[in-house]
Amino acid sequence: MANNIPLTLRLPADLNEQLNRIAKATGITKTNLLRQSIYDYLDVPEIKISDFNILPVYGAEKHRIVLNINSYTYDILEKQSKKFSLSFNNLLAYSSIKILQYYSKLTKESE
Repeated sequence: MANNIPLTLRLPADLNEQLNRIAKATGITKTNLLRQSIYDYLDVPEIKISDFNILPVYGAEKHRIVLNINSYTYDILEKQSKKFSLSFNNLLAYSSIKILQYYSKLTKESE
């Protein structure tokens, strides 16, 4: 399935930097990390609104990225956005935090 839907996101600058560091450490592109985070942390039946309590309040500095996704991935984001009344940006911030926690643990274990 082609990633032919461009999605413009604004991630907090520090979250973007953390994604860049993990991408470099793992050899996985930032866009693939973001796509994986959607599947692993947003496309799960047990997700609930309280899971989003990990979203911190971020400052004004945002980094703009374009993430190309397929229709299946878009449907996941749209479904969860409607279910929890959250923007795509908030959903991606949440899933990014979760994937960073996962890979940070892995990269520390391999040191």
